[in-house]
Amino acid sequence: MAVLGINPDTADLYRIPMVGGYRITSEWSNNAVPCWSLAALLSLLPLTLKDEDGIVYDRCIFGEEVTYFCIDYDLHLESFDGGTLFENIIECVDWLKHNSDKYESGGK
Repeated sequence: MAVLGINPDTADLYRIPMVGGYRITSEWSNNAVPCWSLAALLSLLPLTLKDEDGIVYDRCIFGEEVTYFCIDYDLHLESFDGGTLFENIIECVDWLKHNSDKYESGGK
C-alpha cells in the first residue's frame, strides 16, 4: 500500500514475523508490517464522487465488484471486478489516486 501512497497510519492491523510464519494483531511493534482489514480498506474509498457536471456517483459493492454508480442516470463511472474484493478495492484506491483531480469526493 505504500507504493500507492497510502498512509500506513490508516492500517488497523499489523503483521508480526514469527518463527515459522507470522501473526496478525492490532498492536504495533518495532518489526510490524502495517496491513488493512476489509473495513479499513473500505474507509479509504469515498462514499460518493461528483464529476465536473455535478453528477454524483455512489460507491457500490456487488459481490467482489467495486464500482461507482449513478442510479439517477444509470451511469457507471468506473468498475473494478478483475480479482478478489480486496484486490478490486486496492485497484480502485490506485485509480482514485490517479484521478483525484477530476472528482470531488464526499463521505467516508
